[in-house]
Amino acid sequence: MKASHIPLLWKDAIVPPFRFNPLLPKEERSKPSFVEVKAKFLPHRNVFAFESLLGLPQDKPPKFLKASKDDKLAAFQEKKANIAASKGNKPKPQPQTKPVKKAQPKTQTKPGMPPTTPHQSSNF
Repeated sequence: MKASHIPLLWKDAIVPPFRFNPLLPKEERSKPSFVEVKAKFLPHRNVFAFESLLGLPQDKPPKFLKASKDDKLAAFQEKKANIAASKGNKPKPQPQTKPVKKAQPKTQTKPGMPPTTPHQSSNF
């Protein structure tokens, strides 16, 4: 859902690869081009290869959608359910809220002294 920067094999590319050089003045630096392509993963080389061009190169970056926390949670739960279904197990229902822990009173003890309870008081 958002732009990714990954290595891509592309012979005879219509745009040159962008290389950032901070030592050059701003006026001489090349501008990055944004290209939408369809690529195929080559597992034997562990890299993507260009397959087809989906749009013309642009100078401005494309708008992208950022997944919300709810979308990420739903995708994670769906993935977990698919894994459990493939193993033959039924998915366990997940609680929607976190359990609230009750605060317990703290007791202070000194070495050699018996522990005190909140109802007892000591004047040490």
